[in-house]
Order: sequence, then structure tokens, then C-alpha cells
Amino acid sequence: MQSGSVTLMVERASAVRPGFRLDHTNSEAIATICQRLDGLPLAIELAAALVNSLDVHIIAERLNDRFDLLNGSTHGPLPRHQTLRAVADWSYGLLNPAERQLFDSLAVFVGGFTLDAAESLIHSGEKSTDPVAMTLSRLVDKSLVVSEERSVSGRRYRLLDSLRLFGLERLQSKNQLERMRILHASYFLTVAEHAASALRGPDQETWLDRLSLDHDNLRSALETSMKIGDFETAARIAGSLYPFWDLHGHYSEGRRWIEQILRLGRDISNQARTRVLLGEAALAVIQGDPLITVSACREAVGLARGTGDRASLAHALQYLGFCSMYQGELDEADSFLKESLENAITAKDSWLESWAFVFMITLALCRAQYELTGTLAEKCLSASGPHQDPECTGWATLALGVSHWYSGNLTQAIPYLNEGFLIFQRLGGLWGLSLGIFLASEVSGARGNTEQQVILMGAAEQLRTAIGAAPHPFLVRWLDQASQAARTFLGDDEYARKWQEGDQLPLSAAVALARSELDTPFISQLPDHEVNHMPTTN
Repeated sequence: MQSGSVTLMVERASAVRPGFRLDHTNSEAIATICQRLDGLPLAIELAAALVNSLDVHIIAERLNDRFDLLNGSTHGPLPRHQTLRAVADWSYGLLNPAERQLFDSLAVFVGGFTLDAAESLIHSGEKSTDPVAMTLSRLVDKSLVVSEERSVSGRRYRLLDSLRLFGLERLQSKNQLERMRILHASYFLTVAEHAASALRGPDQETWLDRLSLDHDNLRSALETSMKIGDFETAARIAGSLYPFWDLHGHYSEGRRWIEQILRLGRDISNQARTRVLLGEAALAVIQGDPLITVSACREAVGLARGTGDRASLAHALQYLGFCSMYQGELDEADSFLKESLENAITAKDSWLESWAFVFMITLALCRAQYELTGTLAEKCLSASGPHQDPECTGWATLALGVSHWYSGNLTQAIPYLNEGFLIFQRLGGLWGLSLGIFLASEVSGARGNTEQQVILMGAAEQLRTAIGAAPHPFLVRWLDQASQAARTFLGDDEYARKWQEGDQLPLSAAVALARSELDTPFISQLPDHEVNHMPTTN
């Protein structure tokens, strides 16, 4: 769609402004115009007609007011169906009352919706006389709603952006926009809280996909809740979403929402506040912010102790232990994590128990205790059995590979490293992918392909810094040792070139390169003199 739309835009623009052409100064703005106008030929022609008087960047910026902007006034009044608003008015006029009501309501969705979401906006008393599914089907048949099949999450629907803005105007004119947005926020609170539970089990991949597709809807629900002062709803949404923000690398955005909620929502319930504090701690510790992490955890610990909430206490103690690792206080981390495990067991929460082992694995890696790392990984995998969430499985599986790798058992390590990497690839877990790409670089180095090793190191670090994650304490040690050896072998200039090549590698290419390395088994162990170059315990 984009190439044809862009061609049409440039052709029509050059007709009203001779000499107009596509170049690096306007290509992004033109692509934005075509995308925002859904590739609709009439809308694009109307936008192109403005190029004689307005810069394309100005047109792109003002498309939220497209019905006034694209009214054909630069050429005088246009006949019926030759303005965007006229086409929308005509199509809307052909709808029956039930279709109009549903069409207007659907405008509050941002980026798409499911049938269940659409039904949540219509009163139950009206569903029996004109079921939403049938009404929605008619809107699809009339090309007012787009239907799309998603491989993981099933069928979804969306309004074209121009029609969505038209629907929002209709809701505003009937004084129904705020009510519909509140219903929308209420529905996505339910989605977020269901997801928070589902993300702890085997359906994690499905729900990560669902949350990714509905991320703009969830943002809108947060905005609505904050705007009307319903900080309890905002806190419950954010307190449910932080595992998704963590896995998909939305650390800074998640922290911005949480900071606003904690600052403005002084009267939210203890339960909601505890969840938000745990979210703040989780995202802050990954970004290497110990002050915020400790402050949030200590408040969460106080609330949990006061209510006897052993599960939340165990959760907060895990982040305190993780934060202590970043600060080099390994004995303190050990104490926090042992207490966390005890509380998880007392709470009979197998999910928290398995995650306590993940954090203990991290501590063992900080201490370069690779045999203990493998033992803890096995305990983690057995703690919650078949109901364990894939992310937890991914970390434990990578840890098994690391345990073998840094003990010199390379043949045994590769299958675990590969399996763990594949888990994070399926989940879209960016922090796990960055570590997996680094471990693939270690494999390249061990095979004597130092150039590829440095490319993968550069790609791993680019991904980690792009999502704003601080390096694991043990990763700093591994990276320093690998970098020093590779720099000595290649020389400073070639090392810098290969690192830059990796830094500029698209994520998909970096993942493919790492996969090709981890897919290839080791034929034999390294010779003793090469094992001596593996990272040491100091």
C-alpha cells in the first residue's frame, strides 16, 4: 500500500506544485501522511492539493483535524463525495441505528479491538435484539471496519484512522465520549488484571502478544483514568502491566506511568499501591536505579508485613536482593533472597518460589559459582513443574547452558543456550535476547571466529542500551574479559570496526546471526590451552 500511496501523493503534489519530488527531506512526512490517511486515494489527493500552500511536514502534523484540513477549500467548493467529510457522512447515513451506535462506540479503541471488547461497550439489554457480532459483521461488509486474522490472538478488528476520527466527532457531538472512554478503561482494566495472572503460566506468549496488540488501548485507558482522577484504576492497570513492560523493554515508559500514579494517587488502596511499588522496583532495578528500587521495595515490604501478605513480601525481597547485587553487596543479597524463598514457600506460591531461584542463580553468577548455577537452575525448573511461565524457564535454561559453558563443557552447553535463546525470541523478551546474543558471541569466539564474536558483542550491547537496561554484574566481567582478548587478537582498529558493524546491525539480523551460531553443535571440547582463556572466577 505504501509505495502506491506515496507514488500517488507525489504525482498529485507535483501537478499543483511543479518541481515537487520525493527526497530525504520530505520522505518521512509523505509516508506519515499516506499511513495516517490509510492509503485512501481521495484523502491522499486532497492532501496533495494542499502542497502548493502548505509544507508536507505541516500537513502531516495537522492530520488530527483532517476533516477541516482536507475540505477542498483551496480549489473552491467541491461536489458531493469529493471531500473526506462528505464521503464519511454519506457512508454513515446508510447505517441503521444499531450500526451507527456500534460504529460510534468503536471509535474509542486505539489500534484495534476484539469482538469481546466491542461487546463490552454496548449495554447487555441491547445485545439480544441486535447482537454485536452481527452488527459488527455488517460494518465489515460495508468496509467501515477492517477484519484481520492474528496467528496467536485470533481475529481482531479496527477502524481506519480517518473513520475513527469521524466516530470520535460523533461521540463528542452527542456528549458520549467521556462515558465511552470510561467503559473502555473499565474493560482494559479487566484485560490487564487477567493478563497479570496469565503471564505467570504457560499462556504467557499468547498474552504478551495480546498486550502488545492492545498496548495503545491500555495507554488510552491509563490516560483516561488519570484524567478523571481514578487513580485506583490507573494503579491496578499499571500494577498488572509491569511484567509486560519488563519483558518487552518498555522500562522508561512504564516508570513514567508509575511515577505519576504514585505521585498523584495518594488515596489508592494498599493492595493497589503494593502492586505499583513492585512494578516500580522491577523496572528501576533493571535500569540500574538503586535509590528508587530500595525506596519502593522498603515501602512495599512495610505494606506487605502490615497485611501479612507473604507473597508480596517475597516479591519485594527479590528486588532488594537484585539491587544489592548491582551495588556489590553480595552477602546482603544472599540474605534477602533466602528470606524471599522462605516467604514464597510459606505462601505456597510456586511461581515466586521458582523466581527466587532465578535471582539466586544471578547471585551465583556474580560469584562465578558455575556448578551452583546449574544446581539452582535445576531447582528452578522443578519448582513449579509444567505450569512454569516461559520467561522463568528461559532464564533457567540459559543458566544451565552458562553453567556448562564456563565450566568448559561446551558440547553440553550449546543445546541449553540455544533452547533458552529460542524461548526469549518467541516471547519478544529483549533483555533475555541481549544476553543470549552475547552468549552466542562467546560461542563464536570459542570457534575462533573473533570477527563475528565482536559483531555479536556490539549487537548485544546495542540492544541492551537501546532498551535502557543496566548490565548484569556478571555480564560486565564477561564482557571485559572477552573484549580484552578480542582486541588483542584483532587490534584496536579492526575491533572498533567490527563492534560498529554489530552496533548498526538490525535486531532481526542480529537474532538470525546468533541463531545460526547456536544452532551449530560443538564437535568436541576445546583444547586445554583454549579453555584457559574462558572467563575466570575473579
